[in-house]
Amino acid sequence: MFFLLLLNNARSLDFNFTGNRLTINGTTPEDDSISKYDIDQNAKNRWFEELYIEGKIKTLESDCFSDMVCIAKVVIISNVTDIKSRSFANCINLTEIHFPLSLRRIYENAFQSCSFETIEFPQELEEIKDLAFEECKSLITVIFDGDNIDISAASFSNCPNLTTIKITSETYYQFYNGAVYKEDYTTLVMYPPAETKLSLHPNVKVFQYYAFASSALEELPIPSTVESIEHHCFINMNKIKQFKIPKSVKNFSSTLFYKCSNLEKLEIECNIKTIDPFFCSSNTNLTEVILPDTVVEIEQFAFTNCKHLSKIRLPSSLKSIKEKAFSDSGLEIIEMNDDLSDIGNQAFKGCSKLTTIKFNSKIKSLRPGVFQSCTGLKSIELPSNVEEIGYGLFQGCSSLEKIIFHGPVKIMNNTFVYCTSLTTVELPNSLTNIGSLAFAYCSKLSEIVIPSSVKVIDGSAFSYCEKLQKVTFKGSIDLICSWAFSYCTSLKHISLPEISEMEWSVFYGTGLVEITIPDNLLTIPDDCFNNCVDLKTVVLGSNTGTISERAFSNCISLETVKFNDNLVVIENYVFTNCTSLKSVKFGHKLSNIYRFIFQDSGIEEIIITSNPELDTYCFSRCPKLKSVDIGNVYRLPFHCFENSSISEIILPPQLTEVREDAFTNCKLKNVTILGNANLRSRSFFNCGEIETLYISKISQIAEDAFSGTTIISKLIYCGNQTLDYNLNNVKSVVVSGFYRKKVFGGVSVTVDKKICGTPPRDPLDRSLIITISVVCAAIAFSVISIIIFCYWSKRRERFSREKLSESLLSQV
Repeated sequence: MFFLLLLNNARSLDFNFTGNRLTINGTTPEDDSISKYDIDQNAKNRWFEELYIEGKIKTLESDCFSDMVCIAKVVIISNVTDIKSRSFANCINLTEIHFPLSLRRIYENAFQSCSFETIEFPQELEEIKDLAFEECKSLITVIFDGDNIDISAASFSNCPNLTTIKITSETYYQFYNGAVYKEDYTTLVMYPPAETKLSLHPNVKVFQYYAFASSALEELPIPSTVESIEHHCFINMNKIKQFKIPKSVKNFSSTLFYKCSNLEKLEIECNIKTIDPFFCSSNTNLTEVILPDTVVEIEQFAFTNCKHLSKIRLPSSLKSIKEKAFSDSGLEIIEMNDDLSDIGNQAFKGCSKLTTIKFNSKIKSLRPGVFQSCTGLKSIELPSNVEEIGYGLFQGCSSLEKIIFHGPVKIMNNTFVYCTSLTTVELPNSLTNIGSLAFAYCSKLSEIVIPSSVKVIDGSAFSYCEKLQKVTFKGSIDLICSWAFSYCTSLKHISLPEISEMEWSVFYGTGLVEITIPDNLLTIPDDCFNNCVDLKTVVLGSNTGTISERAFSNCISLETVKFNDNLVVIENYVFTNCTSLKSVKFGHKLSNIYRFIFQDSGIEEIIITSNPELDTYCFSRCPKLKSVDIGNVYRLPFHCFENSSISEIILPPQLTEVREDAFTNCKLKNVTILGNANLRSRSFFNCGEIETLYISKISQIAEDAFSGTTIISKLIYCGNQTLDYNLNNVKSVVVSGFYRKKVFGGVSVTVDKKICGTPPRDPLDRSLIITISVVCAAIAFSVISIIIFCYWSKRRERFSREKLSESLLSQV
């Protein structure tokens, strides 16, 4: 930007406004061009009709005067050599221009849509780019003062009133009846667009590109001397109705008849092999095309948008039809010749009147979108030689009612998506894969049979098939991908075969009433049955070990879930908003329960028979929860029951910890703590009015464990330890005869020897007693063993002595 400012400061273009005239003068060598920036800074929003350019200016930059409708006259006195693209484009009132002798080049669209009647070009002009004077519809006469220039009719495209072309020197160009020729009349350069009568030189062999562009001719019989016709030769010939290209023509190029809007018949007699791209596109009145039997290939967009082309005989020699060759045309019948083996993408897309397709025996593959949006098709029968169906082949064929397969076809993505009239599909027994969105939005499809050969159903294959009522699987499935049957609202029952794997949201939003999970399916994936509002009963397979996130969320009619004994993990939000689900009992192998599994559900009773690890918020926001058996859970995490309506809880002996906010905002009435759980800060925050709090013994209770709780009417304590702080919200404390102090937590106690039954013993105390007992028993056993050993030793010694005495006596 800094460089541009320096450059601008170095320039000193002089803008002089006098009446309705603007004079721009370049006074220094740096003033060699006029840019749009210069005009915006000095002449924007100023009215002037005449423009004079003087001094050292050599270049008029792109768009410098574009869209300035005030300009009527331009006089260039300076040494301008180049007028860049769109310099005066859309100066619709510009009627007069005087070019300098120095001018060498005029670029694309430089004077587009101006209103000249006559233009005279200087002698040394070298080049006028294509479309330089496009749509100058008032232009009548063009005069060239020299023939140093390569003249092209494309420079004057869509100048329908151009009548006279003059060249003062005819050393390179020749004239014949007003038309411009070169190379001794063998090449027609330009035929005056306004001329209504045809008169060609007998030597003509070549029609140069744009030669007849925008011509007013109604007939154009091409003489037999013509051998070559270049591209865009007949573009915008809006009055001609028929063409015949004679056998003498050896080649012609693309976009030959582009936008010949009234062309009705085209006959090609010459021995060409290729119909080039855009050959006859957008000729909306074309009704008949006759192609020679030498044509091997029809290129892309050749006949696209030919709305009235109802029938075309494909040449017997034809082997290939390229991309969109006949797209959006009016074809009613397609009869493939025997040698046709390749049809490009979307070749017949949008042929809304097409009703009949006759396949040959050589087509093996139909490329993506070949018959997409052919809304007139009602039935399709694919022959056995068709082995592969491309992406979106019949997408949007809204009238297609029936399709029959005869071969080992592969159905790719989007094949029949939006075929809203499709009611019957007979899938071949050799089919192995159904592509994603293959039958999506087929709103009238009521039944589908999946052959045993099918192993993969891709994503959204049957999504939004609103009338689909019956799906029959003939064999096991390896994989059902995401959203495969989503929003099939009429699908009430389905018998699932053995399925190795399912991806997320397979049955999202369906009308299922009940579902039994196959025994071999190990995981129910994310959102698998989410939003199935009619689902009432779920039976898990015997080997289902994981229920993933939101698997049954928003199943508002769900009443019964039969869990197996092998369920290990329940992930986040699994039963969120299941308002009809009242009670669940988990199996004894459950090891992990994640967040918000019953959020905003109707759950009233939860029974846990194992010792799972609970995640934060696991039973939070259960507005109807009344009863919980937490089984052998050893820890209650943060916010575990927060905002639930649970009124009673029994914490088992093995529970070691209740974390912060575990019971926040629960309207508890009775709390029983059978073990020595560690109650963390705010673990029972804001629990209203607790009627009874039973504590068997104390490990550690945070001072603010019950903060925010209005009152605890009765605290029953069966331990023998006391608290070091005061319980401000406890109304009364009842202890057993085992407690020897007069206060507990600063509150006077009442002794009731029967209230706790046998005074509780700390498990550690029992262990210690047992250990001591065992040690004492071992010691006693050792002492007795030693006594017995000593006794028998002394007795043996005495016996030995007696024997010795008897022996001596006998000897004496």
